[in-house]
Amino acid sequence: MLRELCKQYTKLSEEDILELEAIERQLPLFCALFNRDIFIDCIIPGGEYGIIVAHERAASTTYKKAITGEIIKLSYEPAVYDAYQYGKEVQDLKGVTQENKIVKQSATPVRNKRGDVIAVLVYQRDITDSLSKQNRLQSIAHNAQETVQDVITVNDSNILTEEVSDGIIIFDKNLVASFANNEAKNIYKELGFGDQLIGLSLDDLSLDLCLDTKKIVEGELTEHEVVIGHKTLKIRYKVSGKDNPGLVMLLTDITDIKNKEKELVLKSVVVQEMHHRIKNSLQMIVSLLNMQVRCSTNEETIRALQENISRISNISAIHEILSQSESSEQVSICELVEKIRSNILKCAALGHCSIDINIAGDCFLIGGRQAVSIAVIMNELISNSLRHAFPGRESGVIDIILAKGNRFCSISVTDNGVGYDLEKGDTENMGLKIVKTIVNDSLKGKVHISSSAGGTRVIIEFKPE
Repeated sequence: MLRELCKQYTKLSEEDILELEAIERQLPLFCALFNRDIFIDCIIPGGEYGIIVAHERAASTTYKKAITGEIIKLSYEPAVYDAYQYGKEVQDLKGVTQENKIVKQSATPVRNKRGDVIAVLVYQRDITDSLSKQNRLQSIAHNAQETVQDVITVNDSNILTEEVSDGIIIFDKNLVASFANNEAKNIYKELGFGDQLIGLSLDDLSLDLCLDTKKIVEGELTEHEVVIGHKTLKIRYKVSGKDNPGLVMLLTDITDIKNKEKELVLKSVVVQEMHHRIKNSLQMIVSLLNMQVRCSTNEETIRALQENISRISNISAIHEILSQSESSEQVSICELVEKIRSNILKCAALGHCSIDINIAGDCFLIGGRQAVSIAVIMNELISNSLRHAFPGRESGVIDIILAKGNRFCSISVTDNGVGYDLEKGDTENMGLKIVKTIVNDSLKGKVHISSSAGGTRVIIEFKPE
């Protein structure tokens, strides 16, 4: 079909058409390897329109069928226009497909032996389904393993292999290199190899001294990673069919990815150590305050010291959770509230009164900064209930309900105590002032308080980080 379209819409010579047919034969393998739609576009005389003379669809294509033979308007596909007009490679320009989908296109001019641009080779991907760099590497690896096309002969044209960012080496049936693209040459040159890779065997080009080539040929080994000096390379192998035996080796430099992984691990260790030291420092402060409590005889002073011991202990609990957590930036709210309940019951002087503190609802993660604010809030609300809700009683219940919504989360603390006068209590109670200030300033949330003779309920609403 390519030949007929070129003769109908273009003025290309027989030699030019043969050049494009050689490229067309390479499309299936590289489409499978890189999971992108690939096109060969020719420009119709006049320069305003083009014709798609070849289209190879990827597995993840957005096209319902191949659009070979479709007329394209170059103003809608600036990558194609620029590559043809200026004769330079163009990377990741936005374009509009015939199905009105926004895509990113990379375009490479195709030149004949005289150096004239005769067509444009286009790699295309849908922006809405674009992959992160790491996922894209995984996708390439997957497709390299799964593709079943035979190894192709690239002596006719190497334009496809040169547009690719991975190193590619193709071996013949004797496992001798018959082709290497520029990226592969650059990788080996940096590692101390010479410029000439063609003619070297797989054993010569192996970067792993313990590599068993038999496992590669038999398909048992499809990929591995090699560390050489400061570089980390991911090497993948694709064995061709029996009718045309050979091997394709893809080399991807993943040094930057590995370095970033190491940085993240180191950062996580440092942050966890920081939380551990902060926890130890806060516990030392708690110990000093406990000494002051034992030395004091004034009841009001003792109560004030115990309140601050409870607050500091709960902040310390957050840093303890963070130091032991796999994620140094998030905390399970269930674990946090349970820790606060335990700390308060240890510090509270309940006398003969038996108080049950129940926790129910949803478990979800909150950010480290929000965790500190919520710990102080929960400490104040539970302590207030223990101190004021059950005077003269032998028992009482405090229910804590955690709820996670689509946009907002809420925490309610309800006791079955004696209740209080909202107007009087709100102006005199320091704990509630602390709660309202933190909710408004730190959590950017809301506080709802209701109280009656049957008890008090406080609901905190906030948007999770």
